Amino acid sequence: MPTESVSEAERIIFASDERLKSVLERARQDAYGRGHRAVMSAHVALALLDDRDVNFFMHQYADELPGIRQKIHSHLKTATPYFGNLTEIEMEELPQSPGLNNIMQQAAMIAHGNKKSAISPMHVLHALMKQSEGQGLKVLHDAGVTETAVSEYIDSYEQEPMSPSERKRSAQAADKAQGFKIYPSGKALESY
Repeated sequence: MPTESVSEAERIIFASDERLKSVLERARQDAYGRGHRAVMSAHVALALLDDRDVNFFMHQYADELPGIRQKIHSHLKTATPYFGNLTEIEMEELPQSPGLNNIMQQAAMIAHGNKKSAISPMHVLHALMKQSEGQGLKVLHDAGVTETAVSEYIDSYEQEPMSPSERKRSAQAADKAQGFKIYPSGKALESY
């Protein structure tokens, strides 16, 4: 697919932060370990619970957390067909289910809407909560987790730290907007 026809949000789906890559790898290993032929949203929901930010967010549901894990484990044991042992090559190529693909696309749109260049685990949790069906969603809803709560938590994130050069450009832009003259040295002097 030519790059020109790919939207910014679609490009973001291919750029996940390191923690999300770890979440997706744990989900893939879980699916592989269970003999499943695809990584599903329930595998990802379970893996998300071990992410630092998701875990911090879920702390408010601490009493429910063990039950959430158990219910997702139970669903994956009973509701998902077992397809036998997979080879390591098949494990590396384990596809995402259509439902998980939809969640990842939604997460990319959320990341793009939040002006992020990569998808984080919290974006995936938010996208999961926006779905209309799925066992991971049902278990989280039953525990009291809502899309609004996830969205508000993401909105409360602190801005990502800026590099020194970004901080300097930002400060210069703010100085200029306030009527200061910016000199080549980068220093601002008040304009009169």
